[in-house]
Amino acid sequence: VCSLVEAIHYETLEETYQVQRCFTGKDRVCDTTYKIDTTTKDDYQCCNVETPNCYMEEKTINDVTCTNTVEFNCRLDKSAKNDGYGQSDVVCDRVPKQDCYNIPRKIQVEVCKTDIHRYCEKFSNIF
Repeated sequence: VCSLVEAIHYETLEETYQVQRCFTGKDRVCDTTYKIDTTTKDDYQCCNVETPNCYMEEKTINDVTCTNTVEFNCRLDKSAKNDGYGQSDVVCDRVPKQDCYNIPRKIQVEVCKTDIHRYCEKFSNIF
């Protein structure tokens, strides 16, 4: 037969605390002046400013001009009719031809780049 036995173990902890005692005092307030010392500290706030820088630039482009023509390749066609005697026929083949050439010309193109400048402003803080 089983039984449970309860055992209590205590752990001692040390705690540090402070005691503050207050008192009421009387000071003379009349004819007393205080000089408050102030210091000025300069603070700078900066940021990056992006500005576009655009200018005109001359570029050369090519206009392409093409001419489409047809050439004929012709030959005599000797047929086997009449044992090679008689009139020969002329047979032509059409050969399309395209000739292209460049005509250069100059144009003005606007080119833009982004310049980044650092801008800072001074703030005076009084402490």
